[in-house]
Amino acid sequence: MMQRMKGTLRPGRKAGVLALAVLLLTCVLMAGAVSAADILVTSDDNLAEKIADATDGDVLILKSGEYNLPNGLKIEKAITLTAADANDKPKLTVPLGLSSGSTYVGIWVAAAGVKLDNLSITSTGGSGNQNAVIFVQFSSGNDPVEITCSEITTTLTETSAVRGIEISTQCPAPVKITGNTFQSTDSNLAAAIFSNPRSGIQDMINYNIFAGTYAALVGYDPAEDSIAPDVRYNYWGPTIPEDAFPETITEYVPYYTALNDDGTIKTDSLTYAASITRDGETTYYGSIPDALNAAVDGDTIKI
Repeated sequence: MMQRMKGTLRPGRKAGVLALAVLLLTCVLMAGAVSAADILVTSDDNLAEKIADATDGDVLILKSGEYNLPNGLKIEKAITLTAADANDKPKLTVPLGLSSGSTYVGIWVAAAGVKLDNLSITSTGGSGNQNAVIFVQFSSGNDPVEITCSEITTTLTETSAVRGIEISTQCPAPVKITGNTFQSTDSNLAAAIFSNPRSGIQDMINYNIFAGTYAALVGYDPAEDSIAPDVRYNYWGPTIPEDAFPETITEYVPYYTALNDDGTIKTDSLTYAASITRDGETTYYGSIPDALNAAVDGDTIKI
């Protein structure tokens, strides 16, 4: 009669113990992992607290309604804020009172990978001479920031220099600004988009409407060690056009420009968007299409 030695497991039992160990290890690893989640938010919720509780990759889906944000918003995680219904955008009201140092802002995007989509954002108040409805500044990370299909409006009554979106020099990632509408009822939106130059980084500014803003784009300086933003198919005028865009609107926006009260361009404020140097002579043009029309074979257009 064979006797089983103490401390020795049968082959089947040995396999079972191994499987149990693997299962326990898997459960431990899964317990430590946090996956991205879709989080439904209503106007009765505290949006700032929802953002504070979120983790990288989460998508906060905002139901239609009024979101009053007296302290503004600072987003320090790679999360998405989007509308539950794109046809009835959630309305966020933010004062320009959140200090980023030199600029007073409504929403501070302080992390790479943030996405703001299908929101209606209105700014109130304003402090000092530098204000921005949305301010993009952070120190690390290169995932693009995306601001898409949103409405950005200023309703200030006092004279104040306000920027719709300001991209700080301290932003190591590209910013994609696409399909948005910028509105200002009294031209206090001094610049719809202020794109500061950053070495080796190109922002994308496409298919936006700038209505009633004092200026459309400012900030790009060709003298800096930077890449000109990818600027295409934006519309700039005194009011929102009746025809839908982008297919029907291909008007380019010149840099560093301003509008007269009747909606015409202030020629004395125009800094040229493009230039052609030929035979040692440089000619400047107010828009990229103007330069394209003037170019001949062999020319290089600088924008």
